[in-house]
Amino acid sequence: VEPAEPIVALASSDLAVGPNRFAFGVLDSRATPVRTASATATFVYLEGESQEVREQAPARFIEWETGRAGVYVINVSFDRSGRWGLIVEVADEEGDVIVANTGFEVAESSFSPGIGDVVPNSANKTLWDTDDLSEITSSNEPDSELYGMTISEATESGMPTVITFATPAFCQTATCGPQVDVVAALKDRYKARANFIHVEVYDNPKEMRGDFSTGRLSPLMEEWGLATEPWTFVLDREGRVASKFEAFVTEKELEAALQATLGS
Repeated sequence: VEPAEPIVALASSDLAVGPNRFAFGVLDSRATPVRTASATATFVYLEGESQEVREQAPARFIEWETGRAGVYVINVSFDRSGRWGLIVEVADEEGDVIVANTGFEVAESSFSPGIGDVVPNSANKTLWDTDDLSEITSSNEPDSELYGMTISEATESGMPTVITFATPAFCQTATCGPQVDVVAALKDRYKARANFIHVEVYDNPKEMRGDFSTGRLSPLMEEWGLATEPWTFVLDREGRVASKFEAFVTEKELEAALQATLGS
């Protein structure tokens, strides 16, 4: 049996002209995840008659707190929309160089709120709307402080805000629960200086525990243009997006983004 070709698996789907946090995984010919410290990422613009290399830079491997799993992350700015390609060169743990590639689309503008955008004036459900937190979150041990205010109230508070859209009990990638835990841990350290909010992906999590097929997406998912989970946003004091993270973001990465906003 011929060995399979190495694969680049994208963890980013909402890519647009301008700055992006681009995350991806690499599987070797045995379909084993590659987790060495860094990889070279080359971005090629594929539209037109000639393929044009637009950027080449190292992507660093970020290990998730959930175990040895993780992704390579690079901050890249796309200067035009259309079809792009990614070529990844990375050495595996034995020192053998793996080369893999994939294609992706870059939109003119992001489906979700972009960097610098004012976010929707959303009225997410809070603990003041219910006597039972299981009606507004699928977390098994919810931290009530993550449900104390609406996004609208947070953006009017004059403080930075961290918002995570996640569904701990029904997550497709099993990273939503750990993501909410990360936000809660930062909240415990920074709650005097910033707001922290968890928005449940589903509108009826308590009902879903008896029958997943009854699930209804929260209207905020459409309002924010979110088609995957988890998503985490850091807003500045004016309610504009300072940083955004599709898929899991580690405590270290998220804290650095929050500190940058607090210091600005």
